[in-house]
Amino acid sequence: MLGDWVALGTHTKARAFNKGSFGRRTKVLSFHEETVVLLKRYFDQERIRFDPHGHDLATYLDLAAQKRLDLSTIPLFLTIQGTQLTPKAYREHYWNPACQLAGIEADVHQARHWLVTGVVRDIYETATSEVEIKRRLRSLVEYMKWRSPETISVYEHYFEQSLDRETHDLFLDHLHIQVQGFLKDREQGKRKSPQHKREEICKEQQAGKERGRTMEPDMSFLYGLAGEEEPWEEKS
Repeated sequence: MLGDWVALGTHTKARAFNKGSFGRRTKVLSFHEETVVLLKRYFDQERIRFDPHGHDLATYLDLAAQKRLDLSTIPLFLTIQGTQLTPKAYREHYWNPACQLAGIEADVHQARHWLVTGVVRDIYETATSEVEIKRRLRSLVEYMKWRSPETISVYEHYFEQSLDRETHDLFLDHLHIQVQGFLKDREQGKRKSPQHKREEICKEQQAGKERGRTMEPDMSFLYGLAGEEEPWEEKS
């Protein structure tokens, strides 16, 4: 209702009821300043044509200040019949056409899930400590007004899986770069004279013996798992 927006300053926030709150305004919705501009333009230019009273935003605010009108009875959005816009009508005439125009398939609830997923990702990527992560997650739970605080664990689990996939993909990219570098070095080695190549091989073998098992930590670990000695290690 108009009163829900006006109560928080007619700016970037508005009160809203939650599922199960039985009409009580338990939530606060936040939106961008550009949305505020569009909302005021809608109220004064489009909505006023279907408003039974024919009032713009300024007139409603004046009447409310004079205690002549209760803004909690004035719908914020109207149909062309001058009645309050219902969720069903919004989905059919606004949300679905917008999604079709954008070439996506999504319902309104998915927008909420998209927001929460994005917030959780931002928290984990920008927080500087475990304490900050927990504090910001509690703030998100409070903003969403979830009945059960454990709901956030679903999003955390998704993010952790997503992060694991990204880490694995980054590793594969790094491994690919390494392999390409080895192949390039080997190709360049083929172009060298046999004598030059023999000298480099001798140097590498000697360096491996001097460094011992520190020559390649990962390979040392793998050979250890297999119960084998490194191929460059001298037999006793």
